[in-house]
Amino acid sequence: MANALTYMVSAAEFRSKVRPALLDGTSEVRHVSELGLGRNHNRVVMSAHGILCSKNEILTARGLYADCRTVLAKLQSFFSGEDLSLHFVAPPQHDYAAVADTVRDPAALISWLSILNQLKTALPNAQITVWPVEHRDRDAVEFCGAVLDLKFDPRHRKKVERLGGEQRYTAVDFSGRAPLRSPQAALSAHFDHVFSEDIHSILTSSVARIGLERTRREFSVS
Repeated sequence: MANALTYMVSAAEFRSKVRPALLDGTSEVRHVSELGLGRNHNRVVMSAHGILCSKNEILTARGLYADCRTVLAKLQSFFSGEDLSLHFVAPPQHDYAAVADTVRDPAALISWLSILNQLKTALPNAQITVWPVEHRDRDAVEFCGAVLDLKFDPRHRKKVERLGGEQRYTAVDFSGRAPLRSPQAALSAHFDHVFSEDIHSILTSSVARIGLERTRREFSVS
């Protein structure tokens, strides 16, 4: 399309219109076309942390890995009639997991596969790309380039790497919870094993593709 434009949903617009529509149904916006799109916009990019659960549950097993079919049904409705590409950031569980829940219940589900299977079931026509981001600075360049369909020059590449490497924290209230008592090495090894199993399963399935070329090479079967 000549002079086609990409519409970026801002953080403020996501918080005020999109998140309420997906998580609690209170937004007046019911479809992506009701956002502030111009006539030449043929592509909408929406990015958010913890879109499948509330921000208060983002570091819990219930929030990260539980049944999210209700939210997915709303996501399907929000983008109905549109081509949909999902870019799913799945960092290693030892960097981003429900650690407290896992320590107290070793059988707790901490695999990304359950979420991917729910995504594919709810949105069978969507193209799902998984980004197992292990190196936030370097991987951010490939991730942003794919999502935005851009090639970065050296100056912008360094800027993306710098922003991608910044640590971001979510305020979580752990008051009243018992202290964690688990050998760190054993817990880390457990998380590493789950992550490795996730990647191997994704590579050999039709549910999604791995976006990072480095990961595809590292886990490729010779």
